[in-house]
Amino acid sequence: MDMLKNFLFDIAGCSSNFTVQNREEACIREIREKVDKSKVLVLLSGGVDSTVCTALLNKALNQEQVIAVHIDNGFMRKRESQAVEEALKKLGINVKVVNAAHTFYNGTTTLPISDEDRTPRKRISKTLNMTTNPEEKRKIIGDTFVKVP
Repeated sequence: MDMLKNFLFDIAGCSSNFTVQNREEACIREIREKVDKSKVLVLLSGGVDSTVCTALLNKALNQEQVIAVHIDNGFMRKRESQAVEEALKKLGINVKVVNAAHTFYNGTTTLPISDEDRTPRKRISKTLNMTTNPEEKRKIIGDTFVKVP
């Protein structure tokens, strides 16, 4: 621990005046400055990053300025989307949950004809539920998120 302190304070010149409250206040101030009277659309995965972001937006802005959406892609654990929704509601955040499991299960995308083919020709992928290639799966999932109604 002494070695870490020595590096941070003596060598790197860091100070120890950081607190979570200071950081939260700075984030809220920056959000208010940048957003002003606009609305913010936030897509929630249910993970720490998007949940903290949404909680900060909710603290910084009026409730009608924050549009929080959680897309249930069907790959979450049992009842995980419901747990995400319940946790956010406890924080006072109105969240719209979109059940898109069927859309993802049957999702497709366009892919190059082959790795060697450098022409703009494309082919339609198999549906996600029939795809085994991890890169193709990632592309299908990413493209499907954009298409969810």
